[in-house]
Amino acid sequence: MTGNDVLEILNVLNAANIPVWIDGGWGIDALIGKQTREHEDLDFVVELEKVKDIIMKRINTISNCYRLTSVLNQRDNPVLSR
Repeated sequence: MTGNDVLEILNVLNAANIPVWIDGGWGIDALIGKQTREHEDLDFVVELEKVKDIIMKRINTISNCYRLTSVLNQRDNPVLSR
């Protein structure tokens, strides 16, 4: 996953009025201000109420390029990977 892929996803979510917080490796890179390594996925957090919006609306730009999976712990955490 490239930095441009991340920006595309964030732009789509932003356009859909879905607040998102970047987690994991890309989150660290965002704090540092540069990409430190290659990434295979984007970990992000959204409000629980928004998970349904992402899945039900099937945001086309994301679903066409990425597989949206739901990891169930105490709540749904969407994980995007190629």
